[in-house]
Amino acid sequence: MESRFFSIFLLVLGLFVGGLLTVHMRSDVLPVSSYPLDELEMQENLVQLYVDEQQLLEKELLQSQERLKIAEQKRERLASRAEQNETQRLRMLLGLELVTGDGVRVLLGDGLSSGDSVNENMLVQTSDIRDIVNILFAAGASAISVNHQRVLPLSSINFVGNSFLIDDFHVFQPFTIDAIGSSSVLKARLTDKKSLPDIYKRVNQNRLRYIVTEKEDISISGYQSPLSTHYLSIYASQ
Repeated sequence: MESRFFSIFLLVLGLFVGGLLTVHMRSDVLPVSSYPLDELEMQENLVQLYVDEQQLLEKELLQSQERLKIAEQKRERLASRAEQNETQRLRMLLGLELVTGDGVRVLLGDGLSSGDSVNENMLVQTSDIRDIVNILFAAGASAISVNHQRVLPLSSINFVGNSFLIDDFHVFQPFTIDAIGSSSVLKARLTDKKSLPDIYKRVNQNRLRYIVTEKEDISISGYQSPLSTHYLSIYASQ
Protein backbone atom coordinates (compact mmCIF):
# COMPACT_ATOMS: atom_id res chain seq x y z
CA MET A 1 0.00 0.00 0.00
CA GLU A 2 2.79 2.40 0.94
CA SER A 3 4.72 1.46 -2.19
CA ARG A 4 1.70 2.27 -4.33
CA PHE A 5 1.20 5.62 -2.63
CA PHE A 6 4.88 6.49 -3.14
CA SER A 7 4.65 5.65 -6.83
CA ILE A 8 1.64 7.93 -7.24
CA PHE A 9 3.53 10.76 -5.47
CA LEU A 10 6.49 10.38 -7.77
CA LEU A 11 4.17 10.43 -10.77
CA VAL A 12 2.46 13.62 -9.67
CA LEU A 13 5.79 15.25 -8.88
CA GLY A 14 7.11 14.32 -12.31
CA LEU A 15 4.04 15.75 -13.99
CA PHE A 16 4.40 19.00 -12.04
CA VAL A 17 8.10 19.37 -12.82
CA GLY A 18 7.41 18.58 -16.47
CA GLY A 19 4.69 21.16 -16.61
CA LEU A 20 7.01 23.81 -15.17
CA LEU A 21 9.67 22.97 -17.70
CA THR A 22 7.17 23.17 -20.53
CA VAL A 23 5.93 26.58 -19.41
CA HIS A 24 9.48 27.86 -19.07
CA MET A 25 10.45 26.56 -22.50
CA ARG A 26 7.43 28.26 -24.16
CA SER A 27 7.89 31.68 -22.46
CA ASP A 28 9.46 34.56 -24.61
CA VAL A 29 13.09 35.40 -24.06
CA LEU A 30 13.50 38.98 -22.79
CA PRO A 31 15.47 41.13 -25.34
CA VAL A 32 18.74 42.76 -24.40
CA SER A 33 18.26 46.51 -23.60
CA SER A 34 19.40 49.06 -26.34
CA TYR A 35 19.63 52.00 -23.90
CA PRO A 36 23.42 52.61 -24.30
CA LEU A 37 23.08 52.74 -28.13
CA ASP A 38 20.19 55.24 -27.98
CA GLU A 39 22.12 57.52 -25.65
CA LEU A 40 25.17 57.47 -27.97
CA GLU A 41 23.01 58.32 -30.99
CA MET A 42 21.40 61.20 -29.06
CA GLN A 43 24.82 62.58 -28.11
CA GLU A 44 25.99 62.38 -31.73
CA ASN A 45 22.87 64.28 -32.83
CA LEU A 46 23.52 66.97 -30.23
CA VAL A 47 27.13 67.33 -31.38
CA GLN A 48 26.04 67.64 -35.02
CA LEU A 49 23.42 70.23 -34.07
CA TYR A 50 26.09 72.23 -32.20
CA VAL A 51 28.42 72.05 -35.22
CA ASP A 52 25.64 73.19 -37.54
CA GLU A 53 24.80 76.12 -35.25
CA GLN A 54 28.47 77.15 -35.05
CA GLN A 55 28.78 77.10 -38.84
CA LEU A 56 25.62 79.18 -39.18
CA LEU A 57 26.88 81.71 -36.61
CA GLU A 58 30.24 81.88 -38.36
CA LYS A 59 28.50 82.53 -41.68
CA GLU A 60 26.32 85.26 -40.16
CA LEU A 61 29.40 86.80 -38.51
CA LEU A 62 31.26 86.92 -41.82
CA GLN A 63 28.23 88.48 -43.50
CA SER A 64 27.97 91.07 -40.72
CA GLN A 65 31.65 91.91 -41.03
CA GLU A 66 31.26 92.35 -44.80
CA ARG A 67 28.24 94.62 -44.33
CA LEU A 68 30.18 96.62 -41.73
CA LYS A 69 33.12 96.97 -44.11
CA ILE A 70 30.84 98.18 -46.90
CA ALA A 71 29.14 100.64 -44.53
CA GLU A 72 32.51 102.00 -43.36
CA GLN A 73 33.72 102.40 -46.93
CA LYS A 74 30.51 104.22 -47.82
CA ARG A 75 30.88 106.46 -44.76
CA GLU A 76 34.48 107.24 -45.68
CA ARG A 77 33.43 108.09 -49.25
CA LEU A 78 30.67 110.35 -47.96
CA ALA A 79 33.01 111.97 -45.45
CA SER A 80 35.67 112.41 -48.11
CA ARG A 81 33.11 113.89 -50.51
CA ALA A 82 31.84 116.22 -47.79
CA GLU A 83 35.38 117.31 -46.95
CA GLN A 84 36.11 117.89 -50.63
CA ASN A 85 32.93 119.93 -51.01
CA GLU A 86 33.78 121.99 -47.93
CA THR A 87 37.33 122.51 -49.16
CA GLN A 88 36.01 123.54 -52.57
CA ARG A 89 33.56 125.95 -50.93
CA LEU A 90 36.28 127.53 -48.82
CA ARG A 91 38.65 127.84 -51.77
CA MET A 92 35.86 129.45 -53.77
CA LEU A 93 35.12 131.81 -50.88
CA LEU A 94 38.80 132.76 -50.63
CA GLY A 95 39.02 133.40 -54.36
CA LEU A 96 41.41 130.53 -55.10
CA GLU A 97 39.26 128.81 -57.74
CA LEU A 98 38.38 129.61 -61.34
CA VAL A 99 34.99 131.34 -61.64
CA THR A 100 32.92 131.57 -64.82
CA GLY A 101 29.72 133.49 -65.38
CA ASP A 102 28.03 136.60 -66.66
CA GLY A 103 28.95 140.05 -65.46
CA VAL A 104 30.45 143.32 -66.64
CA ARG A 105 33.67 144.53 -68.21
CA VAL A 106 35.18 147.94 -67.52
CA LEU A 107 37.71 149.53 -69.86
CA LEU A 108 39.74 152.20 -68.07
CA GLY A 109 42.50 154.23 -69.69
CA ASP A 110 44.34 157.53 -69.70
CA GLY A 111 42.70 160.55 -71.27
CA LEU A 112 43.44 161.71 -74.80
CA SER A 113 46.20 164.34 -74.76
CA SER A 114 46.39 166.98 -77.51
CA GLY A 115 50.06 167.78 -76.84
CA ASP A 116 53.29 166.14 -75.84
CA SER A 117 53.08 167.20 -72.21
CA VAL A 118 51.75 164.73 -69.68
CA ASN A 119 49.02 165.93 -67.36
CA GLU A 120 48.48 163.88 -64.22
CA ASN A 121 44.79 164.74 -64.37
CA MET A 122 44.62 162.73 -67.58
CA LEU A 123 46.20 159.59 -66.09
CA VAL A 124 44.52 156.66 -64.38
CA GLN A 125 45.07 156.86 -60.63
CA THR A 126 45.32 153.97 -58.18
CA SER A 127 42.29 155.45 -56.44
CA ASP A 128 40.28 155.02 -59.66
CA ILE A 129 40.94 151.28 -59.71
CA ARG A 130 40.29 150.95 -55.97
CA ASP A 131 36.98 152.82 -56.23
CA ILE A 132 35.77 150.64 -59.10
CA VAL A 133 36.83 147.41 -57.36
CA ASN A 134 35.20 148.46 -54.06
CA ILE A 135 31.92 149.34 -55.78
CA LEU A 136 31.89 145.99 -57.58
CA PHE A 137 32.42 144.05 -54.36
CA ALA A 138 29.77 146.13 -52.60
CA ALA A 139 27.35 145.38 -55.47
CA GLY A 140 27.77 141.63 -54.94
CA ALA A 141 30.46 140.65 -57.44
CA SER A 142 31.67 137.11 -56.75
CA ALA A 143 34.99 137.53 -58.57
CA ILE A 144 36.97 140.47 -59.95
CA SER A 145 40.11 140.69 -62.03
CA VAL A 146 42.27 143.57 -63.25
CA ASN A 147 44.13 142.80 -66.46
CA HIS A 148 43.41 139.10 -65.82
CA GLN A 149 44.86 139.20 -62.29
CA ARG A 150 42.39 138.15 -59.58
CA VAL A 151 41.89 140.74 -56.87
CA LEU A 152 40.40 140.26 -53.41
CA PRO A 153 38.79 142.76 -51.02
CA LEU A 154 42.14 143.07 -49.21
CA SER A 155 44.31 143.29 -52.34
CA SER A 156 46.86 146.09 -52.42
CA ILE A 157 46.82 148.47 -55.42
CA ASN A 158 49.80 150.79 -55.72
CA PHE A 159 51.71 152.76 -58.34
CA VAL A 160 55.40 151.82 -58.55
CA GLY A 161 57.72 153.44 -61.09
CA ASN A 162 55.82 153.50 -64.36
CA SER A 163 53.41 150.65 -63.61
CA PHE A 164 50.70 149.66 -61.22
CA LEU A 165 51.44 146.95 -58.69
CA ILE A 166 48.42 144.84 -57.78
CA ASP A 167 49.52 142.53 -54.99
CA ASP A 168 52.64 140.92 -56.53
CA PHE A 169 51.92 141.65 -60.20
CA HIS A 170 52.81 144.66 -62.36
CA VAL A 171 50.04 145.78 -64.73
CA PHE A 172 49.87 148.59 -67.27
CA GLN A 173 47.12 150.72 -68.69
CA PRO A 174 44.73 150.51 -70.41
CA PHE A 175 43.01 148.41 -67.76
CA THR A 176 40.40 145.72 -68.29
CA ILE A 177 38.40 145.10 -65.14
CA ASP A 178 36.13 142.04 -65.26
CA ALA A 179 33.53 141.23 -62.61
CA ILE A 180 31.17 138.27 -62.31
CA GLY A 181 27.74 138.82 -60.81
CA SER A 182 24.36 140.30 -61.72
CA SER A 183 25.10 142.19 -64.94
CA SER A 184 22.28 144.68 -64.48
CA VAL A 185 23.11 145.43 -60.84
CA LEU A 186 26.84 145.79 -61.44
CA LYS A 187 26.35 148.02 -64.48
CA ALA A 188 23.80 150.16 -62.66
CA ARG A 189 26.23 150.80 -59.81
CA LEU A 190 29.14 151.55 -62.13
CA THR A 191 27.13 153.95 -64.31
CA ASP A 192 25.74 155.84 -61.32
CA LYS A 193 27.56 159.17 -61.47
CA LYS A 194 26.97 159.71 -57.75
CA SER A 195 28.96 156.57 -56.97
CA LEU A 196 32.01 157.65 -59.01
CA PRO A 197 31.83 161.47 -59.18
CA ASP A 198 35.55 162.09 -59.80
CA ILE A 199 35.77 159.52 -62.59
CA TYR A 200 32.71 160.90 -64.38
CA LYS A 201 33.98 164.44 -63.98
CA ARG A 202 37.21 163.58 -65.81
CA VAL A 203 35.35 161.46 -68.37
CA ASN A 204 33.21 164.49 -69.27
CA GLN A 205 36.40 166.51 -69.67
CA ASN A 206 38.01 163.83 -71.90
CA ARG A 207 40.69 163.32 -69.30
CA LEU A 208 39.79 159.68 -68.72
CA ARG A 209 38.44 156.80 -70.79
CA TYR A 210 35.81 154.79 -68.95
CA ILE A 211 33.49 152.29 -70.66
CA VAL A 212 31.17 149.80 -68.95
CA THR A 213 29.56 146.92 -70.86
CA GLU A 214 27.66 143.80 -69.89
CA LYS A 215 29.52 140.61 -70.73
CA GLU A 216 28.61 136.93 -70.97
CA ASP A 217 30.78 133.93 -70.08
CA ILE A 218 33.53 135.77 -68.25
CA SER A 219 36.28 133.56 -66.83
CA ILE A 220 38.34 134.78 -63.88
CA SER A 221 41.20 132.62 -62.63
CA GLY A 222 42.00 131.97 -59.00
CA TYR A 223 44.05 134.29 -56.84
CA GLN A 224 47.75 133.80 -57.55
CA SER A 225 49.53 135.72 -54.79
CA PRO A 226 50.17 134.16 -51.36
CA LEU A 227 47.34 134.81 -48.94
CA SER A 228 48.40 137.08 -46.09
CA THR A 229 46.79 137.45 -42.66
CA HIS A 230 49.15 140.22 -41.53
CA TYR A 231 46.38 142.78 -41.12
CA LEU A 232 43.78 140.38 -39.73
CA SER A 233 42.99 139.97 -36.05
CA ILE A 234 40.69 137.68 -34.07
CA TYR A 235 37.58 139.39 -32.78
CA ALA A 236 36.93 138.73 -29.10
CA SER A 237 33.38 139.35 -27.91
CA GLN A 238 32.97 141.26 -24.66
